[in-house]
Amino acid sequence: MKLDCSAFKNADPDNLWQCVNGKQDNSASCKPVSIICEGFMRLQLKGNQSNVCSGQLEKEENNNWVPVQQDNFDFDVCQQMHCGNSLSPNNSTNKNLNVTCTDEVKVVLHSGKDSKCYGTVNIEVNGSVKPVCASTWTKSEAELVCKELGCGKLIYTKVEHRNSGGIMDHVSCKGSESSLWHCPAKHDKNIQCSNQPYVVCSDSVEVKLADGPGRCAGRLEIKHEGQWRKVPANRWTEAQSAAVCKQLECGEKGKTEKFSQGSGSFLSITCPTNKKISNISECLTENSNNQRPDREVEAVGITCEGHKVVFLSGTCSGHVGIEHGREIYWLSGSKETWNQESADTVCQQMHCGNAASFSFHSRADMINKVWKDSFSCSSRKKSLSECSQTTLLPPDHQTSTAHVKCSGNVKCE
Repeated sequence: MKLDCSAFKNADPDNLWQCVNGKQDNSASCKPVSIICEGFMRLQLKGNQSNVCSGQLEKEENNNWVPVQQDNFDFDVCQQMHCGNSLSPNNSTNKNLNVTCTDEVKVVLHSGKDSKCYGTVNIEVNGSVKPVCASTWTKSEAELVCKELGCGKLIYTKVEHRNSGGIMDHVSCKGSESSLWHCPAKHDKNIQCSNQPYVVCSDSVEVKLADGPGRCAGRLEIKHEGQWRKVPANRWTEAQSAAVCKQLECGEKGKTEKFSQGSGSFLSITCPTNKKISNISECLTENSNNQRPDREVEAVGITCEGHKVVFLSGTCSGHVGIEHGREIYWLSGSKETWNQESADTVCQQMHCGNAASFSFHSRADMINKVWKDSFSCSSRKKSLSECSQTTLLPPDHQTSTAHVKCSGNVKCE
């Protein structure tokens, strides 16, 4: 419907219907008009990611969100926030007003895979999932989704063409809202959508060094949008290797080395040249999956400064050694950390089954070369690198070294 109030030259019309000119406009550029009245108060609930219709009630004042401290509204705040009806408000000890509404609402990203941090944007209301429409979708809304879900920073967003019945459209966020649900938008149970937003956040990206002698050395692979892919070695820099090593908690530096090429396709990355990257996800874009396979392209491999090799002085039995930077060290036999779980972990890492027995040795030549860190392992760990490092070394850290006899054996044929 089109409105034309130009006929009222000297006065405003009494009613808006007087401006209707009877013409229809079905063009794609036609957008609905929105009006915010002077007495309107924007509200939101904050503090509950799993249900954005429960939490501390806030109102917008001068572009800032401030807590509401008393329930003096003459209307149902939950209905205004499209959260159903209000239950009894729960005043917390700090006098700020906490409200729980009858509807349970949360924002979810659906990819059909195992990550909550990328996919199409949807709203789950009382267990039923419906899409968000993308008529006016921008980077601002996508950034808020990543922030709301605790998924890091936005890598990219795009609009996918698909016809469906949506629940939100014409979303317009400032970025300060606690949830996408609380942004100004058209809310309805069955909005006809032709487009749906797709968002990829940085926490959906995983990194590993594969087919190497330990988790801190090997062929670089990046999991992007659910798929592990290799990275071309051409144009790769030492600064990028350092970022990978830091991300894997494998030290501050890394150097490129050649490892097995593996299988699978390559990922195209473009790192910013005007700043130092702290996370390899900063090098990914919407076009990163468009790398064409090339048999002549070499996959980048990295050895981080934190790389160390665990070994036994004998075949599936002996003193537990750690090789690091061409130096040989020995694992501490502290009674606080060298136990059945840690011994099992070492044997499993050596592919020698579990520990049949473990003991403590006090050879003088080994005590002088005890590895600086102490590990606390659980039965679920498969290597020492997966065990947590104790922040304070036990008092007997350097009084003995670890020795183990594993249940299995390795045979060379």
